[in-house]
Amino acid sequence: MPESIAIVCAPSKNPSWGVFRLTDPPGMQSVLNCRKTGLFHPHDEANVYTDALRPGHVCEAEGMEFSVVDLRP
Repeated sequence: MPESIAIVCAPSKNPSWGVFRLTDPPGMQSVLNCRKTGLFHPHDEANVYTDALRPGHVCEAEGMEFSVVDLRP
């Protein structure tokens, strides 16, 4: 789905978080066709993802309630 996002937290980096989406093309096809195993691995294609916050379809709003669900096994 084009509106799907990933919120990535990396406390040891600056900035410590970001909001991203897959590019279409080539990111969506790259991930759909990927046969590599494991949760985190690089892809050969460039521009697999892009920022979804600025510019993008995601906005920050203080005071909004939300739930974070970790779907990792």
